[in-house]
Amino acid sequence: MMKTMTITTYRKLPKVYDESHTISFRLMPNGDILKKTAEICEKQIIALSKKKIEKACFPKEIYRIVHPLKEDLLRKQVGIAYTQDYHPKMKELPYLSTIEKNYSDREILEFFLSLLKTLKEIHQNQVISGDITYSNIIMGQDLDYRFIDFEFAFVNSLPGLIKDCRDDIPFPSDWNKEALFYHYSEKEAFRYLDKANLINMMCHFLKSGTIPEKRIYSSFNDFDTLELPSAINAEFEKILMMKGVINREDYPIEEVETLIQKGHKLPYRKRKK
Repeated sequence: MMKTMTITTYRKLPKVYDESHTISFRLMPNGDILKKTAEICEKQIIALSKKKIEKACFPKEIYRIVHPLKEDLLRKQVGIAYTQDYHPKMKELPYLSTIEKNYSDREILEFFLSLLKTLKEIHQNQVISGDITYSNIIMGQDLDYRFIDFEFAFVNSLPGLIKDCRDDIPFPSDWNKEALFYHYSEKEAFRYLDKANLINMMCHFLKSGTIPEKRIYSSFNDFDTLELPSAINAEFEKILMMKGVINREDYPIEEVETLIQKGHKLPYRKRKK
């Protein structure tokens, strides 16, 4: 059920800034953050509030922000806002490059494996983000993490508003957009993008120990530097280079599990020695 909050009450809540200091949220008395968003996202926000995934920050309570007029029964809606868990000590995903030395090769591979499993769980719950970037996965020093920012997502049968932001989609700059949207329905294309962007970030990290802090960058293609078994190499390359049809169940989870079992050494660390 949607609640109501006056704009005066909203403005009195303390501000919380993200790392870029360009976007402010409000801090609720219970420690949740309150995020104001566009009214066009209302249906998506309501649908997301019914989803529960441990490692994803979905809306909890939804508020109509209103401006009270002279007669209390007449209120002008000025927006909507929703609460979600607040993780003040978590930073954006490139933070991994500053703490990687504290963890073994196995622990880092297990971290990426967990990211892939959570993304698959998100998709299985009928949520397609379309906006899996370095800034929409936050993490802590203990390798805990959360996927965030789903208000433009495809949810259940609702179309994702991300489709109307194509110029700002986190789409590797050297991919063929026309081919992608020709071979897949719009929703399936964004499911593919979610997977490919996460795998792309993982491959960049395995090579260099860093994750590019860009929304849009080139797809990884230097597979020899990863020193992977040929079958695993082929699976990563298939997804990132669009070699053949990528099924909706194609997540390289088993491949990363195999790397962990075989004690794969992170190639960028080997080169540093």
